[in-house]
Amino acid sequence: MPHETWPQWKADLSLLFVTVIWGATFTVVKDAMNSITPFYFLAARFTLASLALALLPQTIAGLRQGWRLTILPGLMLTFGFALQTTGLLYTSASRAGFITGLSVVLVPLIVSLRNRAWPPQQVTVGVFLATLGLYLLSGAGGNPLNFGDLLVLGCAVSFALQIITIGRRAKNINPLSFALGMTMLAAATFWTMALFFERPPENFPPSVIVAIGMTGFLATALAFYLQCRMQQFTSSTHTALIFSAEPVFAAVFGYLLAGDRLGAVGIAGGALIVTGIIVAELKAKTPQVLA
Repeated sequence: MPHETWPQWKADLSLLFVTVIWGATFTVVKDAMNSITPFYFLAARFTLASLALALLPQTIAGLRQGWRLTILPGLMLTFGFALQTTGLLYTSASRAGFITGLSVVLVPLIVSLRNRAWPPQQVTVGVFLATLGLYLLSGAGGNPLNFGDLLVLGCAVSFALQIITIGRRAKNINPLSFALGMTMLAAATFWTMALFFERPPENFPPSVIVAIGMTGFLATALAFYLQCRMQQFTSSTHTALIFSAEPVFAAVFGYLLAGDRLGAVGIAGGALIVTGIIVAELKAKTPQVLA
């Protein structure tokens, strides 16, 4: 279909599909951690993603010209996934999904602090709601944040910094080449860490193979491709609001596949986090420029 006539609803639906995949990966990865160590899993995931992205036309050629731009965000991506995957050893998929979603709220907050300006009103409200939601998600004192939650919180900060860095550099490099550079750096780093700090897996049960395939091909390579392509036909606000559903899908899949039970207070906390994300992303002006 020609670029000019691609319906926005199809683009939004494609991005929603990406969000569903991302939400499902929390439970899938947590299950895989019963049979494989985090760094070997991540090394395999990002190797598969790199190979898939490298097959796309002009991706390697674009990376040759702008590979230096991918180093810093690639390191942030690596650090974020290392914290998130390790955190899933100690916390539930549902809690990890909601806490990771805080990265969306942190982006405008960090930008405001960097510019030494008070955050816009909607960002302030969004951060307050998300913080309150995080408190309720922890059980309001009855089930405090555990070690895994803190690792995932560090992941959210790392992802927020990565988003900001990508935003400053993306215009100077092909988006998919950018993604390839980051995934290649992540793969190389994780292989190094795995070989030095972990014992090789003795076997690969079906759950691990499914998790590597789903996260490497679907949740990384395909997700990057769809995001880069479909954001041409919908607004940045639409994209951010659609992606805010990721922790909801994480909680749904956590409930259906792993039996996660957040409880009434935890559900209220998750709802407040999602509400905070949406409020922080709402713009004062209604007209949107396609991005």
